[in-house]
Amino acid sequence: MKRAKGHKNRLDDANVQLSKELWLIKSGLAVYQVIGLNVESIESGGAFFGLVQKQSLDAVVLGLAKVFERDETYELCSVRGVYRLAKQVQIQDTDAARAFVGKYGISESGDWIRDVDQVFSKQRPRIQSHLQKINRVRHTRLAHIQQNAPSGVLPSITLFEDLLGFAFDFHSFVNEAFLSTHSHPILDERKTESSLLSLFKKIGVNNPASEFEDA
Repeated sequence: MKRAKGHKNRLDDANVQLSKELWLIKSGLAVYQVIGLNVESIESGGAFFGLVQKQSLDAVVLGLAKVFERDETYELCSVRGVYRLAKQVQIQDTDAARAFVGKYGISESGDWIRDVDQVFSKQRPRIQSHLQKINRVRHTRLAHIQQNAPSGVLPSITLFEDLLGFAFDFHSFVNEAFLSTHSHPILDERKTESSLLSLFKKIGVNNPASEFEDA
């Protein structure tokens, strides 16, 4: 019993750390996008906001690299690390597993581990394609300063949001299926965005934009 409780506590702690990283990524994306949308209207402090925007993008890149890290040398709070812990804990809500795998096109088989494995197998090519670009920049320009570093083209904001969305769905599944709790709606969080928009108004930006206009 103590061992089972220990596994559950470790899972809870790791999933909480994962949620914090997801929030930082979401906030970084919001800052990067809002500054970019209003850059031509910023009349003062342009250099400062340029730096903040650059640092926000760096935080997104580093955050997503950590969230999807697959290194098994250490016990990580990545998606893979949390999943490894979840497999050591008794599932409490199979409906949560059914909803998660169903969202990604997998029919429930009665074996939740098999079903989630299929989700990861199905999503892996898409995720790895995005991560190759992210990790190339991370390894040569952020975590290290490589001489003659190759130019790196990062995924679009939409693809960043796609990766974030999958990680959040997994995080929510773990909360509901194993920990009997609901996740904070990180993807709908607007506090950072609202604070930045208020700041823009105070420095004279009229009607600052927060979303791209429809084509």
